[in-house]
Amino acid sequence: MLGLCVLFTALAVGLAVSSPTRAYASSSLGPPTFPPTAQDVPSDVTLGSIESFWAMDKSQDVDSFFKLDAAAKYVGEHCVIYVDTSESVPQVSLDSLRSAFDDTVYPKLTAALGQPPPASPDEPDRVTILLYDFGDPSLQGFFLPADIAPASGEAHSNQRQIFYINSETAESEPEALGALAAHEFSHLIAYYYSYMLDADPARTPPVPWLEEGIASYAEHLAGYDIRVSSQLLNFAYASNTDLTETPWPGFNENYGASYAFVSFLVGREGPAFLAKLIDQSLDGIAGINAALRSLGSWDTFDSLFADWVVADFLGAHSPVTLEWSIPGLTVASQATDAVGASPWIGSESVTNYGAQYLDFPASPSGSSFRVVLAGDDGAPLHADLICWDSQGQMYPSVVGLDLSGSAPGGSVQAPLGYDRHTLVVWAQGTEGDNATYGFRYSAAVDPPAGVQFLDLGGDDPYYPYVAELVSDHLVSGKEIPAGSGLWFFQGGSALLRAQLAKLLVLALGVPAEESMKSPFTDLGSDGPGDLYPKSFVAAAYAAGIVQGTTPTTFSPYTSVSRAQAITMVVRAAQKLLPGLLAEPPPSYQGSLGDFSTVHAENARIAQYNHLLDGLVGFGPGWDPWQPCSRDEAAALLAGLLDLEGSHSAPSTTGAGVAR
Repeated sequence: MLGLCVLFTALAVGLAVSSPTRAYASSSLGPPTFPPTAQDVPSDVTLGSIESFWAMDKSQDVDSFFKLDAAAKYVGEHCVIYVDTSESVPQVSLDSLRSAFDDTVYPKLTAALGQPPPASPDEPDRVTILLYDFGDPSLQGFFLPADIAPASGEAHSNQRQIFYINSETAESEPEALGALAAHEFSHLIAYYYSYMLDADPARTPPVPWLEEGIASYAEHLAGYDIRVSSQLLNFAYASNTDLTETPWPGFNENYGASYAFVSFLVGREGPAFLAKLIDQSLDGIAGINAALRSLGSWDTFDSLFADWVVADFLGAHSPVTLEWSIPGLTVASQATDAVGASPWIGSESVTNYGAQYLDFPASPSGSSFRVVLAGDDGAPLHADLICWDSQGQMYPSVVGLDLSGSAPGGSVQAPLGYDRHTLVVWAQGTEGDNATYGFRYSAAVDPPAGVQFLDLGGDDPYYPYVAELVSDHLVSGKEIPAGSGLWFFQGGSALLRAQLAKLLVLALGVPAEESMKSPFTDLGSDGPGDLYPKSFVAAAYAAGIVQGTTPTTFSPYTSVSRAQAITMVVRAAQKLLPGLLAEPPPSYQGSLGDFSTVHAENARIAQYNHLLDGLVGFGPGWDPWQPCSRDEAAALLAGLLDLEGSHSAPSTTGAGVAR
């Protein structure tokens, strides 16, 4: 955790890159003065002067205050540096802090953000910096709003422009003192403009995620990137970090996310944007949108957030574009690499206002690349497919997925010419809501017949068989929900007897007509414009492929067992493709043995002709009485079609997938 913060209930809303001149919240207020009880740094303070300060003890679970005496170790034009008299801070650290603040931090931040609360007319406008041991080395610095705007009855206010730096940090990391000073001084200035000058009686402190992003950006403004560089690196490897998380966790990745986003805002909207943001009363997302409207910008927070998540990734890939980059900053968000064979499928989750990047293996630039995504019902998901050139010769293309349905889901086809594709998914729910949303995806190179199943990937042992049947337009899976364009094969589900009859009729070209009859009385009627199940079963029966469960019933919606499925396939081949299946010699023993007087011989013939080679786990322990799954039926039927193809001229209607 990076200890750079504003403490207590009153928080600063943000910083502004603009002229120090301000339009005050109410003309009747005029330029506010320091609180009447405040004690500005005396003009006659000298080196070694001792003053008493309230300090916060951070060593316990509950913060407490205590009094300490501190000596003035530096008296400059813009600051006085005090050190706890019980502490010894190296002179090199003091020199680093004084030169950073007086020569760089103060002039740069006041020029960009505005002056701090005005001092009394007869006193110099100097900031107090107090160094002492916080009792918690993880906290490096803080600013207390109560010091410049004490509430009635406030007993622990130092009543001056002041911020605090941990003496342990000053001793161990003198090179970081400039960044610390810029961060905390920006909090002080921002609190003055965004809260103290807000005339609204219902004013609220700004949200921490935006406030801390602006304070981190102030470090960069002052020219100190030592802290923010570390924050960005943490964020790059943790892009699924909620930008708006409340309460503010304060980890490096949180600072990095907020800093990167504020940097993107300034780069896109210009320096005047932060001035507008700091001068209006709304906070967080509402404040950003109000500031954009006041500038006449066509952008919104939502549109900027969408471009930002793309810029976080593309900014590290050449050629860099103005639209998807952050001036002077490279985030280089790290993606999760998809592995294995196309199609790549998976399930992931994304936090509210976080982003997930999924990077797919290189594909031929002339091939078709398609992505399908389905999210949890009601999830506020958004997604883009980032298409880029690994050689850096083509400008990237970003194609959005329409996920506006009640069940978020959609598909997108990548433009041709790109060999790399990265899917970014993000969520935009309620600001500050610490929620997580699930989604599943499928990405494919040249998907068969343009069909992708969200539950069947290229590494699935049954995928080649299903792909072959899809290419031959024999199977299509199930669309869930109807009309969504989201297809599932549901390969583990049991196949119904009527479904297998239909598959065999279609695969082997058996004529099926509505006028065909069968002795089965339990088939019902065909669907509108369909021959299923009645006519397909009648056609299969007429061809001698199927038999009933009784002389008058077929049980169309009962699952077919593995043994029955094998028998139907063998029977179909023997009836319609005579001579295709070789007769095994008497000495050939099948793996299943003599398990049935009806089905054992058919299983022996099927195994001898390699029709069972694609069945996962097939062997002596394989149970032929278990329901036949859709996957297993695809393997059986593809095996038969491949065997038929190997005994005939090449088909002109589509070849099977090689295994």
